[in-house]
Amino acid sequence: MTHPIEAPARPVGRRREIGLALALNLVFVAGVLFWGWPAGNVLLLFWVENVLMGVGTLVRILTAEVEPQTRRPVFFTLHYGIFCVVHLVFVAVLSFWMGAEFTVGALLVPALVVLVRHAADLVTVWFGAGVRHRTTPMQAFVLPYPRMIVLHVTTILAWGLMLGSLTMPGMEPTGLAAILARLREAFAGLGVEVTSAGLVVVLLVLVKMAFEALTAGRPVQWTIGDQRFTTH
Repeated sequence: MTHPIEAPARPVGRRREIGLALALNLVFVAGVLFWGWPAGNVLLLFWVENVLMGVGTLVRILTAEVEPQTRRPVFFTLHYGIFCVVHLVFVAVLSFWMGAEFTVGALLVPALVVLVRHAADLVTVWFGAGVRHRTTPMQAFVLPYPRMIVLHVTTILAWGLMLGSLTMPGMEPTGLAAILARLREAFAGLGVEVTSAGLVVVLLVLVKMAFEALTAGRPVQWTIGDQRFTTH
């Protein structure tokens, strides 16, 4: 008989998970390349996704039915909340540097798309498929952290790439700035106007998408103290 700690935190719906990851991230790419979204808006959407993952995880912690006495919703809120606040500080500065617009089409609608994606996952998988009946609060607790780490890493990469793309006034672009300039020319030849910041964001979205596609539906093992947790 499978011990509750060893039970998977969600079904192995790999194709479904990969499809959702590809769909949402390709919407981000299309927004920057074809729909005129400012590059900074995508970083703000990364933060929105981070917060929504936290809210969904809090719901899971409160409704997990295996070993309910181990629930720690306040600790999770404080722990995850600190990461979200730090993430927001770096994202806010960087997004305004890249260019951001608080418009319905370029921020509110995409944020609603992200909300629907995560709400659908919560309703159909967690409640609909009954995953909560075989999941502990600690399994739910650790579930969002791999993706949260990726969102933080992409923010750090964005800072590095943006700093590397700077060119002194009156000088020819070199290094990364030159590569971005060539890519912009290539996209312009295809009829797509995109900024250097936009190209940086597209690269980050592709990195995020690759990670999510590779890890979708795969078990993740965590060791906390003398306990091992396996989540999907």
